[in-house]
Amino acid sequence: MNFFKQLFRPGDVFKPSREVAFYLAVMLCFGLAFGCFYGVLNNYLAEQVGLEVDGRGVLEFFREMPGLFLVVILALLAKRDEWWILRFGFIVAMAGLAGLLLAPSHVLAATIFIVLWSLGEHVLMPVRSSITMHLAKPGQEGGALGIVGGLSSLGTVVGSLVVVGIFYLTKGAKGFNTAFAVVFVLLLAGLCASLFVKGRGEHVRRPRLLFHRKYEKFYILEIFYGARKQVFITFAPFMLITVYGMDTAHLALLAGICAVANIFCAPLAGWIVDKLGYRTVLIWDTVFLMAVCLLYGFADALFPFEIAFWVVCANFILDAIISNAAMGTNVYVRGIAESREELTATLSTGISVNHLISILVALAGGWIVTSVADSTGSRSIGYGVLFSISALMALLNTLFALTLPKPVKKTA
Repeated sequence: MNFFKQLFRPGDVFKPSREVAFYLAVMLCFGLAFGCFYGVLNNYLAEQVGLEVDGRGVLEFFREMPGLFLVVILALLAKRDEWWILRFGFIVAMAGLAGLLLAPSHVLAATIFIVLWSLGEHVLMPVRSSITMHLAKPGQEGGALGIVGGLSSLGTVVGSLVVVGIFYLTKGAKGFNTAFAVVFVLLLAGLCASLFVKGRGEHVRRPRLLFHRKYEKFYILEIFYGARKQVFITFAPFMLITVYGMDTAHLALLAGICAVANIFCAPLAGWIVDKLGYRTVLIWDTVFLMAVCLLYGFADALFPFEIAFWVVCANFILDAIISNAAMGTNVYVRGIAESREELTATLSTGISVNHLISILVALAGGWIVTSVADSTGSRSIGYGVLFSISALMALLNTLFALTLPKPVKKTA
């Protein structure tokens, strides 16, 4: 199929440029670092820092703050080109990892340095999408986003397996510190790879804040995406740890399996976006999402505990696969943006919009699970209520996606 050719022959999707090879190397390094970091984060917070689910929601509130203020952060860097901003993101993330290595494992220290990592990660988000789409050939933006997503997933696979190996060899604080040290080295490697791109001296001017009426639907899609992302990133892994007793090595292995699937599914999603259009993809994505929400919330009520565990693990993988459909919103914006600087500004504004709802969902989600668990005596019921609300949000997202215009292909 054509998407397999795109995956193994990126020259068919990207413009001929020396930037492409180094950019893909940078994204691979970041994928490796991402896989290692998030492979240990939830267990680190539960086992070393001692957070319960409500505390996890509070920490997530602060972790998502850099995304909320991303527009302001990028406005301060308005005179810098996108490659400079990408390097800046790597350096800030490295500072966060250095702090986690040197600081004791208590809530305040963990929060500060995880927020630093998050700042670096969020700074990368809009420039990563923008660089990818501008290095792509006309009409191949979805395929390019898919290839970068697949390559990042490949890095995440290897990073997750590294975590599995670390925690089979060592346990406790030593294991977490080893994993954080590996993440630091991988970020340093990505930063060094980016230095081989000298750039062309072009500065992508970004408005300090870009809210335009023609992007109203994009902003609403980002609100839905922010709510969906926060529930699954924060509470699905924590449910596996607190309800089903999953340890660090096995959670990292599960994340690695998700990444293996996305090596192929991310390019496939990009290919589908290019062929069927963002509208079709975004509609069906949310239909599947409703089923995912209900299985997360009620697997233990529908099946015996041992079977429910495997159902939730399979659901975790399906959730990771269908999340690739979110690239359709970027392609939608690419189709209506009038310039490169407008595209980058709109993407960064969208990230800030989705993080506004994310930080509220982080607090509300932890409160819902804890309150329901306290009143019923069952943490599982608390998660059931939370994911039922998420299923309702998915239904509303589906109805809204039906209002999107049909895409018009650009030829230049």
